[in-house]
Amino acid sequence: MNESLKLNDIKIINPEPDLDIEASYNFIDFLFNSGPLFAFSKNPSDNSGLKFEVTKKTQPVKGRMMLEFVSAGTEYCIHMCEAEELEIIEVRSRELERMEATT
Repeated sequence: MNESLKLNDIKIINPEPDLDIEASYNFIDFLFNSGPLFAFSKNPSDNSGLKFEVTKKTQPVKGRMMLEFVSAGTEYCIHMCEAEELEIIEVRSRELERMEATT
C-alpha cells in the first residue's frame, strides 16, 4: 500500500478476547509495508496456496476477513483468500532467485 500507517494510531475493531494485540500490530505492520503474505505447499507441482493482505474496507473483500482495524480514520481489514496460481508461481520464482543469490 502506498499510504502511511501509524501503528500507534491503530484501533482493532471487535478483537477476540484471546487476541495477542502486540503480535497483531506486528502482523498488520508487516502486511501493510511488505505487501501480501503467501502460504503454499513445498511440493513444486502444487501451485495452490493462500494469500493474506491488508485492504481498505471500501474495497470488495474476497475470502475470509481475519481482522478489522482503523488507522487515521480509515477502516482496513486483513483477509485471507485463495491465491491465484500465477501469484504462487511468481512468489516461488522470486524466492528461488533470492536463495540462489545468497549461495
